[in-house]
Amino acid sequence: VSVWRQFTGLARQAACYRDQALEATADGCEYEIDGRTISVVEVSDEKFVYKAAGQMNRLRRDQIPPAIQLAILRRWFEADGRGANHIFLGVHLLTRAKPDVEGARREWETARRRGEDTTLLERLLDDPVFLETGRR
Repeated sequence: VSVWRQFTGLARQAACYRDQALEATADGCEYEIDGRTISVVEVSDEKFVYKAAGQMNRLRRDQIPPAIQLAILRRWFEADGRGANHIFLGVHLLTRAKPDVEGARREWETARRRGEDTTLLERLLDDPVFLETGRR
């Protein structure tokens, strides 16, 4: 139970950090995602407009694709380089509709190499909740 309690607390924090990263995203920011560049045209509380492969994409802010959210969050966290940031990136990867267990494992290994204790959280990586959901 304690690992799930820790995880849910971190997930709430990770969601706040994601929102802060989106708020810090400025028009004109570019992100490299899967070998292609996307450029943010406009971001507000309600909408997110970006350009990719010459096409404009208009979405509600809550519809931003997971890969774009991760790129924004990753850049925002890289600004200070703390090991703990990789804990939150791992949590973010596990809270997606299709959890990325291996991605979370890589992030938590990085956090551990940078001095963070991820022992308790790493138990979640073998939890059937994430393994089954991640396979769908």
